[in-house]
This record gives sequence, structure tokens and C-alpha cells, in this order.
Amino acid sequence: MYREKLIEFMKRKARRLLEFGVEGYFTEEDAQAVLQWSEEDCLRVWEELKTRAVRDYGLTSDTCPFCIKHYGCCAQCEYAKNHGVCHDDTSDYSRIMFEVNDLEVFPLGWYDSTLKELSDETG
Repeated sequence: MYREKLIEFMKRKARRLLEFGVEGYFTEEDAQAVLQWSEEDCLRVWEELKTRAVRDYGLTSDTCPFCIKHYGCCAQCEYAKNHGVCHDDTSDYSRIMFEVNDLEVFPLGWYDSTLKELSDETG
């Protein structure tokens, strides 16, 4: 259940970025990686996201399920394997941050309302 919620959350972030002309944020390979996570890990990440969503905005590690799961251990991060380590200049994250104003794309309240919608939809 929480795997699917996390995947849908990331898909919604990707669709939001697409509205601003940014592609490649979340891929099928990323979704497959989340499907390999334990349900216990997914629940922990989901609960942490809900806690952070009230105060966070922009595109940051605080609202990334992969960063939350791996606690900054980029060498173990599936997202880093697929997109490059976020803080590297050649990563997809760096490219996205160069292409858009992340505070405009994900204003204060976007995460909180999105997570509440997902909670309501999936129980």
C-alpha cells in the first residue's frame, strides 16, 4: 500500500514538473526500485514525508522519498544510480534546478495537499 502511495507521489511531482516543461524526473526504473523496498521502509518514508510536508516547499531532499530512505547515503540510492548523485553538476536534479524555479513549481502547501489527497484516495 505505501509503495504505491510513494510511487504516485513521485508521479505527481513528475507531472507537476512536466507542466513547466521538465521531463525525466521520475521514471519506470525509479518506480521499480520503490517496489523493491520493504513495506516497513515505505511506511517510515511516508510518515516522514507527511511530517515534513507541512513546512516544506521547493524540490529538496526533505521531500524526496529516496533521500529520506537512504539518509544521505547516495552510494546506496537507486535514484542516484538512475539520475546521478543529486549534488553533482551532471545529475538530473541539477539540470532540473537549472531549468525551473522549484519554489514556483512546488510552493508552500503543495506537498501537504498532495499527500492529503493521496491519503484520502488510498486510505
